[in-house]
Amino acid sequence: MTSAPSPAHRQWSLWASAWTVLSVPGVCWAALTWNPVAVVGVAAFVTVFVALVLLMVRHGEAQWDARSSRGVASLGWIVRIGMSASALVIATSAIVDTVPGVLVLWLLAVAVTAPPIIQRWRRILERDAPIPASPGAVRQMPRSAPQPCSANPADAVRTMSDAELCRAWRHTFWTLRETTTATDRLKIVEHRGLILDELESRHAEALRAWFESVDRACDSPRRFLTGGGDQPEAA
Repeated sequence: MTSAPSPAHRQWSLWASAWTVLSVPGVCWAALTWNPVAVVGVAAFVTVFVALVLLMVRHGEAQWDARSSRGVASLGWIVRIGMSASALVIATSAIVDTVPGVLVLWLLAVAVTAPPIIQRWRRILERDAPIPASPGAVRQMPRSAPQPCSANPADAVRTMSDAELCRAWRHTFWTLRETTTATDRLKIVEHRGLILDELESRHAEALRAWFESVDRACDSPRRFLTGGGDQPEAA
């Protein structure tokens, strides 16, 4: 299975693209008022510096291979981010030269729209937000922990298809919310752990991408699995 760009990469790409577009007027102004050699020099320095930093960070991640198609795509992403950073630096410098009073607002806007800040605010806002559920899903939730059809729960999980594992993950989430006894809750938690272990053994890359992108605790990784598509999941 070909792994898609991680959600973090997509978020940074969108942020960089947006600020590159906003930086174009500042870059054009700098090209008209500065020494052209200075503009090119700043752009080259910032691009190389940011690319080197990202390469060092990326090098520390598992399964990095610059010769693979995935590695080449990552290198292209790194270069794009470096070029976007250079445009942003040049535009910021042009603002300092022309309208320094706007600099604080400009830098504040750059900071508060960065993906880590957006993610932080989302976690704060969603921390106590109720998780939506369809009325039918709530009515159909059993009050006790699901009993595996095999004497060995791990064997039962291994016989399930990807779609069945995803449905079981969502089903056990709602069951866990409704279960009150400690013994039944422990059984459900153990069952969910077996489901995750089985999914990881089959689709480690897809599961990692799901962990990075999941917004709701009741979500399942089905859309990240081969053939999962955008089909709706049954609760």
